[in-house]
Amino acid sequence: LSRWADRARECLEFLPWPTRLTLARRLLRYDHFFGRPTRTELLVNMLRAQHVARQRSPDVQIQWGLLQALHLEARGEHADCLEAAHKTLALTSRDPECQWTSTLRTLEISASLGLGEMEIARRAWETSLAEQPQHGLLGAAYLHQLGARLALADRNTALALEHTDTALQIATRAGAPLFRALAGLAMTEVHLERGMPEASEPSLRAAEQIAQTTGSAQLACLSSFMLAYRALASNAHANIDNDLRLGFGLASRHGYRNFMWWSPQIMTTLCLRALERDVETNY
Repeated sequence: LSRWADRARECLEFLPWPTRLTLARRLLRYDHFFGRPTRTELLVNMLRAQHVARQRSPDVQIQWGLLQALHLEARGEHADCLEAAHKTLALTSRDPECQWTSTLRTLEISASLGLGEMEIARRAWETSLAEQPQHGLLGAAYLHQLGARLALADRNTALALEHTDTALQIATRAGAPLFRALAGLAMTEVHLERGMPEASEPSLRAAEQIAQTTGSAQLACLSSFMLAYRALASNAHANIDNDLRLGFGLASRHGYRNFMWWSPQIMTTLCLRALERDVETNY
């Protein structure tokens, strides 16, 4: 996969704009899963230098807006991501069949959740649910993960479990191990919020295995965070410092600022604990 990513970068500037931007999004996802999120900054700047903003094609304008929104989401800049998503959604309104609407809608939900704007997130989620056939399997899986976030915010853990179970089934059906791991980590959190740490074991171990098999730095980081949180939730604090050091060490080393599954509640708890234990305090 790394060889294909290198080849993609080498030929990027020679491709037609729509293909160039589609491939740029794939590279963004690749870099985030495999520990090089800061390369997205270089990628976005390169496209700016190639005057992507001057392109008049509506498809190119939409794809460029989508890429910028994805980049802002990865940086954790939720307000700017939400603004970029709304501006680009306005462009898609001219084309009811636009294939990028569903991804933009999930960015709207994710950014709203990051800002704590729950009503905006709920409205966007309900709109997105009606558009679910346009999402494809992976988009539908992620939509249910976001639904779980909303349900957890409402303290409806039963509904959150239904969402994560559905997300896991869809990601498995899609044959996408990276997304299956994300759904499994989401399910782990739901089990912990339900006070059932033992029920979280299979999904957490499966996510860890996928992280090891694929070499995904992002999944390794998230798995360490979830192990640390489970130790806190079950009062089994013996190994929590190791998990905190591994998780925050990976996040600091690779420059992670946000994830596709990022729970504000968990990260607040773990950041406070890490600061108390003098773990990666500068980060």
